[in-house]
Amino acid sequence: MLLKSSENEHIFFWFFEARNQDPKEAPLTVWINGGPGSSSMIGLFQENGPCGVDINGNVYNNPYSWSNASNMLFIDQPAQTGFSYSIPVPGYIDPTSQNIVTLPDANCPDYAVTFGTCGTYSYPNETLTANSTPHAAPNFWKALQGFMGVFPDYSRESLHFSSESYGGHFGPAFNEYITKQNEKNIPGAKKIKLETVLIGNGWY
Repeated sequence: MLLKSSENEHIFFWFFEARNQDPKEAPLTVWINGGPGSSSMIGLFQENGPCGVDINGNVYNNPYSWSNASNMLFIDQPAQTGFSYSIPVPGYIDPTSQNIVTLPDANCPDYAVTFGTCGTYSYPNETLTANSTPHAAPNFWKALQGFMGVFPDYSRESLHFSSESYGGHFGPAFNEYITKQNEKNIPGAKKIKLETVLIGNGWY
């Protein structure tokens, strides 16, 4: 599903209810991968999500999923990471540079057909996404606000934040921002109390 955190910033997330308890009462854990720019679908399908995909493309149950004990929210952030996008444009991936080449329309030119990568991509413009960790924090907060506003049954005053690798940067910056937003008492905004901050193999 997508949330709009700012103009031309569409944030993709995947939510899973807790397995072994009432999801309406279960805690909420947010997972973001590091990078920066690493899709949180890595955490979902290769680490702590409720299922994975094997080498043959078959889906299998993950008996060790964190969703055994918590509602899980996986967020691709910032925009242009994973399934999160800025402005959708037609294009293809240049096999030499691995860069996205935008096209004037949805027609795939003959020279690009052989690449097999024609499709819709996020407009590769760095001004349409966060260019630093502090700049990513407000949009992460907005994504949480959007989720909690749209899904009040899963909204929690307390939150468990989890990440890894570059999460050693994301964790402190994002959670400091959340704390400062709480102090502002913004009308209509959800206050988010951080219960835990988990960072695996973090680098700082």
